[in-house]
Amino acid sequence: MLSADDELKIKDETNNVWYPDGMGNNYVVAEDGAYDVEFWPAGEMGEEFHGGFFKLTKVEVPEPEYYLVGTMTEWAAKEAYKLIPGDEEGKFILENVELAAETGLKIYDKTYNVWYPDGMGNEYVVAEDGAYNVEFWPAGEMGEEFHGGFFKLIKIVPPEPEYYLVGTMNEWTPDEAFKLIPGDEEGKFILENVELAAETALKIYDKVNDVWYPDGADNDYVVAEDGVYNVEFWPAGEMGEEFHEGFFKLTKQTEPHPEPVITVYYVDEVGLDTVYYYAFCADGELAAWPGTALESIGKDRNDHNVYKIEIDSGLYDQVIFGNGSDWQTIDLPFADDAGENDYIVYFGNENEADDQGHFKAWPADDVEKIVNDSAPTCTDPGEIVYESFVTGEQRTEVIDALGHDWDEGVVTKEPTTLEEGEMTYTCRRCGATRTEPIEKLDFLFDDVQDPGKFYYEPVYWAYYHDPQITNGTSDTMFSPNQVCTRGQVVTFLWRAMGCPEPTQTTHNFTDVKESAYYYKAMLWAVETGVTTGTTTTTFSPNKSATRGQIVTFLWRAMGEPEPTQTTHSFTDVKESAYYYKAMLWAVENGITTGMTATTFAPNNEATRGHVVTFLFRALKGKEGE
Repeated sequence: MLSADDELKIKDETNNVWYPDGMGNNYVVAEDGAYDVEFWPAGEMGEEFHGGFFKLTKVEVPEPEYYLVGTMTEWAAKEAYKLIPGDEEGKFILENVELAAETGLKIYDKTYNVWYPDGMGNEYVVAEDGAYNVEFWPAGEMGEEFHGGFFKLIKIVPPEPEYYLVGTMNEWTPDEAFKLIPGDEEGKFILENVELAAETALKIYDKVNDVWYPDGADNDYVVAEDGVYNVEFWPAGEMGEEFHEGFFKLTKQTEPHPEPVITVYYVDEVGLDTVYYYAFCADGELAAWPGTALESIGKDRNDHNVYKIEIDSGLYDQVIFGNGSDWQTIDLPFADDAGENDYIVYFGNENEADDQGHFKAWPADDVEKIVNDSAPTCTDPGEIVYESFVTGEQRTEVIDALGHDWDEGVVTKEPTTLEEGEMTYTCRRCGATRTEPIEKLDFLFDDVQDPGKFYYEPVYWAYYHDPQITNGTSDTMFSPNQVCTRGQVVTFLWRAMGCPEPTQTTHNFTDVKESAYYYKAMLWAVETGVTTGTTTTTFSPNKSATRGQIVTFLWRAMGEPEPTQTTHSFTDVKESAYYYKAMLWAVENGITTGMTATTFAPNNEATRGHVVTFLFRALKGKEGE
């Protein structure tokens, strides 16, 4: 295959010789196509040959013939399944082909004996019975939507049929006035109140699909007599002898009664299991009780069943309602009202008797049902939409929004002397929240007024902590630089941990009295391994606590967490020291950074400011000193 404007020569690859030799003397192809080439190296073939060497003779290539083949054709090419060119270059189509589910398919080029797709076990399998259009692209580059990139099937959805009653009355032409509509059962179609004359010939005609019911000549249905008819039609044609050829029948309507009809609504406030009605004329002969059972048409706004009957007021003038056995109303007349209204409503209520016994007539507007209701929320009003059973008119009743029901609130941010706190309230109904500020804490201590001091926030945190960790050395002084004793340290720590009750009540210390403020704190500290005392018999509660002891007590109270770092810059801390791991942990977690960059000062006496700061940083996650 060569394309128009292709430039050509002949080359002897072995001897590196071109035919013809030189520049600017290429042969130029005139048009696309398949060609045979004839070449004479001697170059003596005359003007018909390019340069005397070669010439091209165009070859006519047969067109491919594509067929849809498969299990339905026993994989043979059949004319009924031959594809034709589509509306785009390179596209082929086959339209409206009936295929069964599970049919295996391929496309076959009969001319060149090529299969699309090639190979075994890659047939397209039809999913379900139906009529299909086939789209095929031999180039095979159409993506996943196409089987193997070559072809796809598009199921044809038949249009919905349109059935008409046609005949001599409309010259056998579909007329909208005679169009049938779906009935109350699947597969059934109806046409009501059609006036037909005797001798009218009829059929049913599907305008969309051009199908007659019944098909053929000389089998029309002929109307027997003038009248108004209802038509019932079943396209399946399996309805038996009552239907013309099994397809349709006409039912003549009875003559309407000339007298007026009155509608009676009955609202059952008694709560009967089944409601019967019995209409009669006071001067006529009574029929057998209990009459006819009714179906409720719905519930009124008070959840009572509502019943509706239409009575020929020319034949009847009274009605009775009851349960069909041992309970019934008095005779309820309505004929006198028929000229003024086209309805009467009776409400039954055993607890509200009037001169008609248990029943009374009310305005029909009171017979309402709830057709829509939305409950009010905290912020949005609700509404109830009522609809009259009689008139169909609606009215809307608005229900005010409920408003929020706030709980007592929880503190979501503790106040400090520097920042306001926050109280959050949650609505018990909808879960909405609102916040209110909590005033900053008052400055209590004359010696803790500078927010720049490292112990400023920890001091007030300890004071306002629940339970209180410490309250100061007087009403106005905290004494942050005063040395802390061992008794004070274990007490501060015990209170910061929530004052847990110790389980043991005995000890070996001769220097601790049961009346001491630190007594329970000491029992808890010994019990939990925070400290063992200074000897087996002394706790030394009044001895000054050191920085090494404080970080050790705190580390042990926190469960002796293993530090991740194993190096430090302190020259005064040995790896063998009891406080070594505690020191690593405290530095790692920002509880302390040491006294200087190279000294931890483990034996320095700890001040009250240091102790509350260490506690604050360990329990509140603060950093920096």
